[in-house]
Amino acid sequence: MSFITRPDRERWDRDPEYMRNRAIIRAQRRPCARCGGVIAYDQPYWITVNGRRRGNPASFHCGHIISRHQGGSHALNNLQAEHAGCSIRDGARESNGHNGHTTAPIMTWPQLDTSKRW
Repeated sequence: MSFITRPDRERWDRDPEYMRNRAIIRAQRRPCARCGGVIAYDQPYWITVNGRRRGNPASFHCGHIISRHQGGSHALNNLQAEHAGCSIRDGARESNGHNGHTTAPIMTWPQLDTSKRW
C-alpha cells in the first residue's frame, strides 16, 4: 500500500502569513531567544548521522512566543528566532498536560475519622 497524503489537511507551517513572517525573522539573523546562543542560519535543518536523518539542533527554527495551542497567532510580534533544539525541547515541555494525554489519578485511602470504620 502506498502512502497517500490528504489534500484537505490544514498545514499551519504552510500558512502564507507564517511563511512571510518567518522569512523576515530569518533575514534579521538574531540570536536564539531561549538560550541567547548563535544560530547557524547557513546550516541545513536536516542532517544525517550514522545513516539516519535527524534535525540539526543548531539550525534556525521560528518559534511561537504564545503557542498556537494557547491561542497564539502567526503575527510577527508572536514569532521569535530559536535554535531547533531549544524550540523542540521547550515546546514539548510547554504542551505537557495540554496534548490530550492524562495521567492516572493517584489512589488515596478513605478518611478514617471514627473507629467504627475500621
